[in-house]
Amino acid sequence: MQSKYSFEFINDQLLNFGAVHSASELHGLLIGLVSTAGAPEIIEWSEIARKFLDLEDSELSEDQHTLFQDLLVVNSDKFSEQLFRFLPLLPAEDSPLRHRTAELGAWCSGFLHGVGRALGGSGEANLDPEVAEALRDIANISQVAVDDNDNPEDNEGYWRELVEYVKVAVLRIHNDYKDKPNDLIVH
Repeated sequence: MQSKYSFEFINDQLLNFGAVHSASELHGLLIGLVSTAGAPEIIEWSEIARKFLDLEDSELSEDQHTLFQDLLVVNSDKFSEQLFRFLPLLPAEDSPLRHRTAELGAWCSGFLHGVGRALGGSGEANLDPEVAEALRDIANISQVAVDDNDNPEDNEGYWRELVEYVKVAVLRIHNDYKDKPNDLIVH
């Protein structure tokens, strides 16, 4: 049975809503916002999520509201309180490596959207050099793909290293922004 906080469950819900992005990408967006500007209010988050998922042409359904609220509450609390246990929302380990890799790239893309939204496109010149480097690395990881010429065990190891690097990079970015004002989100 799938947990209501698993990639598979959330992704199925988003597909049923007609969303244009995956659960990984939506989670990345949320963590990008939370790590740089703090957690948005539920109404603001619902609007951000609906726009990102291209669902703004219809009324916010009760199921959508519940899903967005659960994502916000569980993940912003988990991110803030259990920082070192943070994990990007990705497919289960038994999913094909190609799928997990594509979703890692999607997560990174969503994260960059969230950071960009929170910082308002202030440009790299205004960023701490280590944060700028971490964001460039995440941008590169967003383009990740499996190399079929490599040993499958090596590819699995590379994937784990990338996930670990993303976790560390996100924590580095959050560390730089955690004490800054929480009103950075640009509409």
